[in-house]
Amino acid sequence: MPTPPRPLPPHLDGAVFTLDELADVFGDRARHRVRASDIERLGRALYRHRPDGSGTRDLTGDGAAHDPLAAERTTGPVLPWDRDVAAALQRDRLDVVVTDLSAAQLHGLPLPRWAEQSTDLHLTTSLAHRVDRPGVVTRRRKVDPSHLVIRHGLRCTSAIRTLWGLCVPTSGLSLEDLVVIADSLMPQEWVEGFGLAEVRVERRDLTAVLEQIGRFRGIRRAREVVELMREAVGSPQKTRTRLALVDAGLPAPEVAVVLKDDHGRAGPTVDLAYRRWKIVIQYDGKHHRTKEQQERDVARDRWCELHGRRVVKVTAADLRNGLENVLPVIRARVAEMS
Repeated sequence: MPTPPRPLPPHLDGAVFTLDELADVFGDRARHRVRASDIERLGRALYRHRPDGSGTRDLTGDGAAHDPLAAERTTGPVLPWDRDVAAALQRDRLDVVVTDLSAAQLHGLPLPRWAEQSTDLHLTTSLAHRVDRPGVVTRRRKVDPSHLVIRHGLRCTSAIRTLWGLCVPTSGLSLEDLVVIADSLMPQEWVEGFGLAEVRVERRDLTAVLEQIGRFRGIRRAREVVELMREAVGSPQKTRTRLALVDAGLPAPEVAVVLKDDHGRAGPTVDLAYRRWKIVIQYDGKHHRTKEQQERDVARDRWCELHGRRVVKVTAADLRNGLENVLPVIRARVAEMS
């Protein structure tokens, strides 16, 4: 009867680890231990322990001492790549950082579906090292330490630094995709009982990081994003609505506009507006189906009707067909008010 493999210590039980981490425990016998049936080779000097249904990773005690961020990695979004692989590579080398699409996924930034589902793990290392593993895309560059954060137990670029890194042509993202991300970083949150709160992250916060980065391959596109991004947009679809209007030859509408009556008294806040033509544009998304939002929508529409505003509602179907049913309504109103 074959001798069962020697048990792994708690912090490696059920975990992903490097050969060096195993050598810290088994010494010269580490190369022999990785040949056992309970260990799967993931790539060069990278392994996963697969116990026979009995072992689970120890996230307390000795396990936590060896990997204090392990418990935090159990939180956050479901990712299409293995965060334990990223953690093992980061323990092996302190210069390994999650960047680009993987960092965007980690931050939960709005991405097109293909990018949300990308299984490649994007990492950045210093100029002196490279990580060669299946499914791992490595870039060699230096990242300012002030642009790094710990997100769900992994070292990655900050959300703002991630945005600007994605401006390089090889990211595969369109200008519209990038503006959607930029807008999402400057939200205006709804506080129950108080209404819309102040914008916490402002335009200057994004441009300050861009200035710190300096010249890079994506700088031209990044500057285009700066021209198009707006604060307090509220959702990716509202960004896409605004950009679609601009693409159709209309001026960019104002965002998160507080309407006022003829006496200067404040009325409702609307998604988009052309003040001079008294046009209000509302994106009618899923959140408008709640009872509370429907009541607010009715009150807003009544106010607009009473004060001579034309309300134009946009749906996901309108965005898919290029606003072909919306643009004639807006242009007719422009002609009427000109």
